[in-house]
Amino acid sequence: MTHNDMTHNNIFNVYIMEKNIGKVIFMNLPNIKRPQYRWIIKKRDDGRYITRVPKTNVLLRELKMKRDSDYGKEVLLPIGAKPYVSPKVVKSKRKFKNAYAKKTIKKFKKNPK
Repeated sequence: MTHNDMTHNNIFNVYIMEKNIGKVIFMNLPNIKRPQYRWIIKKRDDGRYITRVPKTNVLLRELKMKRDSDYGKEVLLPIGAKPYVSPKVVKSKRKFKNAYAKKTIKKFKKNPK
């Protein structure tokens, strides 16, 4: 990966983060396997973001309401945090499309020519 690719990715991530200021989003945080919800409050002068973490036992459907009592204190977002992007779902290919194909493959395996 070249330097230009890295800067392009960083610029793209900054654009996505600035678009989501004031929103609750699902984020990938560094050194944590599972993505987590964060409410992005504001951006500091140095480019870092201040977020709030939802408290336990708050329903996911109520996170968008952004009630003060549902969130903890303001925390600085770690460097390298990115919005979660769901992987594309790939349909699994069936090995055998029908029973006839299974029979012909079995015959071929028994008597290869």
